[in-house]
Amino acid sequence: MDESGVRKAGLADTGRAVAFSDAVFAIIITLLVLDLRPTEVEPGRLLYGLLRQWPTYLAYVTSYLYVGVVWTNHKSAFRRIRWIDRGLHWANLGVLFTTALLPFPTAVLSKTMQHGNPVDERTAVGFMP
Repeated sequence: MDESGVRKAGLADTGRAVAFSDAVFAIIITLLVLDLRPTEVEPGRLLYGLLRQWPTYLAYVTSYLYVGVVWTNHKSAFRRIRWIDRGLHWANLGVLFTTALLPFPTAVLSKTMQHGNPVDERTAVGFMP
């Protein structure tokens, strides 16, 4: 299809969509790391305080890997896509929207796991995508 045919069909190059998507993924990863904070402990108890936060570290690693898989699949798909139309733009925005929600359930899970309530822990795990 030549350039005029592409425009008439309402298609566009995927470059801007890929760049926008990469920026969104970068922001999501940044938001995930913001939940990692130093612990407030008495002098001499730093190691204990850091180890006590293991649920936060586990939630971060799990969510980071999840975003990494989504990003890798996104890159792989867009390597095969030459043109993008309105429907694919909306589908892409849907993927980005659902992925951008991930920092919230990650924070809920990590905080819930630190309190040790089994009912709340099951709810938090079920809340994850």
